[in-house]
Amino acid sequence: MNSIFISPKSQTQGFLAEIDPRIKILTFLALVMVVILTPSSQFLKFGFIFAALLILIISSRLAVAPILFRLFLVGSMVFFIGVLVFAFQKRPAAQNLMVIWNILIKTILVVITLSVLTQTTEFYRLIKALESFKIPRLVLSLLGFTYRYLQLLYDECITVKRAVDSRSLGKRGKIESVAVLKSALVHVFLRTFERSERIYAAMLSRGYEGTISTMDVFFFKRSDFVFACVAVIFICIVLVVI
Repeated sequence: MNSIFISPKSQTQGFLAEIDPRIKILTFLALVMVVILTPSSQFLKFGFIFAALLILIISSRLAVAPILFRLFLVGSMVFFIGVLVFAFQKRPAAQNLMVIWNILIKTILVVITLSVLTQTTEFYRLIKALESFKIPRLVLSLLGFTYRYLQLLYDECITVKRAVDSRSLGKRGKIESVAVLKSALVHVFLRTFERSERIYAAMLSRGYEGTISTMDVFFFKRSDFVFACVAVIFICIVLVVI
């Protein structure tokens, strides 16, 4: 299976992977809130936050390519927003630049923060940690199934596309291409629906009751306490001292 949605196992072998997921979720959410609430003119705060994230990336031995890919996607969106700001906002150029800077720096820092969280924690450990926070069971089930079967849906689309291409002789016109695409989408929907019925029946036969069962048992360690204390001190310094 071509894994484009699932993080490699090697991403979860560094320092941060050993920290309790509940601590990491609370810490990174707090850091995201700090980034969002920081005024755009506080350049030093943004610099300290970026430096802290860079230290976490290096100490956790994370692959940089997935983070850069996400930043590229986000940067494209910010560029489009910047064009709209300059096109429709009748304000001085300096104010428009500050608006774009505010969007850009906060988006970059939030994306890096969430990337560090997801790349250092297996997805089902995150779901298990969210379950301990009393998140509704339906929401967690939807997240889990979406993550698990998004790759499966992608493979089904690739299979159908390959079948359509293998039966096509020469170039198709626009009208014919639309008709083929419509038939292919219907075929993908029917195949995924039938497979979902089989998967659900298999899950029920194995005792599925709507909860996510894992072998993980969370308990706080000394390293969790140290990480939480350092994170709280860092956030306080950013908010109060800088």
